[in-house]
Amino acid sequence: KTEEDANYKVLVLHISLIDGKILWQKKLKGSEPTGIVFMPAPSYLAVIMRDYFNQQIYETTGVYRTLYGRLYLLDSKTGGIIKNCTSKGETKLWNIQTSGKHLVVTGRLGNLFVFDVPTLKVLGDLSLYLNGTDETVDVPYLKICVDAKKMAVWNAFPPEGQYMLPTSPVQIRNVLDGKLLKVFKSP
Repeated sequence: KTEEDANYKVLVLHISLIDGKILWQKKLKGSEPTGIVFMPAPSYLAVIMRDYFNQQIYETTGVYRTLYGRLYLLDSKTGGIIKNCTSKGETKLWNIQTSGKHLVVTGRLGNLFVFDVPTLKVLGDLSLYLNGTDETVDVPYLKICVDAKKMAVWNAFPPEGQYMLPTSPVQIRNVLDGKLLKVFKSP
């Protein structure tokens, strides 16, 4: 982390695993990276950043900004920003996975977003209710496993003294539109 003019920045470094040399470095606005994923073709690096709480914004607008999320798509060869976007509302972007030409991002209160790459256009925006109630699942307990066409989604909130096994039915959904395809009982 660095601090410039009261705006937090995070320094992202691309380091060669062969000789340890820094190939490039890029400062990104935000206070904390919560997820990074590499997309091999056509060689992108996607970074989720959580913004800091800005008292001045809060006093001016009344909007609390601690959980505001930002998504960057970088050229993994140069570090150049190809595209970036911010989450709407107070959604904390948390986990990120790649599915072919798409990024699947989970967020606070059971939000799940599917982004097209490289445009970062939102293809899917879901609020997931995984426990058979109207309660959403908070991060980091919302878990996803993604392939090119489908994703498995479940709540992994551990009951006291248990491991992080699914505590809700496992939902199988279409990656592009989030359509529910199948539900499996939790173990």
